[in-house]
Amino acid sequence: MLYIEETIVRLKMSNKPVALIDIDGVMQDNRHRLHHICEVVDGVERKKRKCDWEAYTAQAHLDAPGAFCDVVRSLSVVVTPVYLTARADSTNDNRREVLAARLAELTGDGHPIVIKRAPLNPGEGFSSAVDYKRAATYALMRNGLRILFAVDDSHVNCLMFKELGIPTLRLYNHLTPHNLFY
Repeated sequence: MLYIEETIVRLKMSNKPVALIDIDGVMQDNRHRLHHICEVVDGVERKKRKCDWEAYTAQAHLDAPGAFCDVVRSLSVVVTPVYLTARADSTNDNRREVLAARLAELTGDGHPIVIKRAPLNPGEGFSSAVDYKRAATYALMRNGLRILFAVDDSHVNCLMFKELGIPTLRLYNHLTPHNLFY
């Protein structure tokens, strides 16, 4: 389910192109909580087979500002930043309003636009992050919104944006000697 209907209306009122910007690992430095979803195998950091997404998301409020915050402040003069995350709108600390307030604090934008998954219904499962972001991006494009570029820390998401013809920057807050060859 896409959680973006009201966002599309807001974006259509703006004359600026859109910049799709990931939150975890780009706007927020998530290194302190990566151990819930990543492990080092043969010297390379990779996603765990069984990730603890609940614990990972629960600690997001402890994140330091990410590397892209200052850039967003500058770019917001010429683009409308849209924060596209695959997080579900579920827990109190993870509600879209709480996340928007955190982004406002990080960027100085009083009304940041956040696109995230709707709360999960009992018995429902999530699609992958890349499938969710692809569907959300298609929805924006179908509604005539011009996406100027995307910024994400996931290699898979960056490849997906590239396949859609969107110039993409892979920004990785957490490069270490263990994941340089991700």
